[in-house]
Amino acid sequence: MSETIVIYAGPDACPTCLGWKRIANDDAQSSWKYWAELPPPSNLSVQLGLVYPVACPTCLGTGRDIRETLGRVVRDAWVAWAKEQPNAPAHHLDPWEALSEPLKEVDRRIGMAVRNVLHEMAKENPW
Repeated sequence: MSETIVIYAGPDACPTCLGWKRIANDDAQSSWKYWAELPPPSNLSVQLGLVYPVACPTCLGTGRDIRETLGRVVRDAWVAWAKEQPNAPAHHLDPWEALSEPLKEVDRRIGMAVRNVLHEMAKENPW
């Protein structure tokens, strides 16, 4: 019996798994999309269990670009903080959608830096 795969096809699909939430256990970390679409007998390695799907490490199995999600979280925190400040400049209250691409990238990088630190902490001290 085959498993139903729910593919995320939104505008911020993960660049690694292409929204498929899984990658192959191969060295290239290729999207499971490519393996799932192989016809027999080209998919023999899948049929034999040599190549199989694993959760995508980039999006953590969500299918969405986690950088985008984390960038939005950073921006939301920034805007919430800015609203508490007296006389905050208007551009500090701009929502994610109003940001230029370079400013979005800054928030993505901050989000990923926090994610990476938390990931390393969890490996050292599982909660």
